[in-house]
Amino acid sequence: MQVGPVPPRTLRPHVAANLRRYARIAPWYDLLDRAFERHYRAGRALVGAHASGLILEVGAGTGKNFAHYHAGSTVVASDLSEAMLARARRKARPSVRALVAAEAAALPLRDASADTVVATFVCCVQDDPRPSLAEMARVVKPGGRLLCLDYTLPRNRAVRALMRLIEAPLRAVYGIRWHHDVPRLLEAAGLRVCEVRPVWGPVVRYIAAERP
Repeated sequence: MQVGPVPPRTLRPHVAANLRRYARIAPWYDLLDRAFERHYRAGRALVGAHASGLILEVGAGTGKNFAHYHAGSTVVASDLSEAMLARARRKARPSVRALVAAEAAALPLRDASADTVVATFVCCVQDDPRPSLAEMARVVKPGGRLLCLDYTLPRNRAVRALMRLIEAPLRAVYGIRWHHDVPRLLEAAGLRVCEVRPVWGPVVRYIAAERP
């Protein structure tokens, strides 16, 4: 996998807002997320178990997936925020070969260069994930996989109402948006969804898609 410099570009407004947001909360991110992390752990383990070959992790954050990759993996971890990557560097394992600052919609990689692309809680912090998913589909090899963990609004009205209630304060901190239908967006990006599995009740799902 060849990693090049990130070309200069004008960031979309919500991306620029996320860049400022994560620069601000990076020192406290792991502490802020601690209450939720136990619910995510099984999903991170699934991602690590199914990721293989040359792995591009998009939105790597502070490196919470690093411990779950196979020792023989080759991982390139990218994130929009240099501040988050500075925290991730402390968790790096031998399998993590590079840390790259890059927007998810402008990855500095060749077409069809990754065996696996990983995106955990990436779609839920974007206004419109379609450009980012199209870019991930571009860099994954035919027959390769895109593995996601992400939020979904459940059918249960009470849970939906609760999630809507807490969405505004969480958006201020993380940029959260609950409403994206990630499997549908993956299909629209030209990928074939091959598995959807609940991780934290009806709220968080593991989603695996393949590039035909």
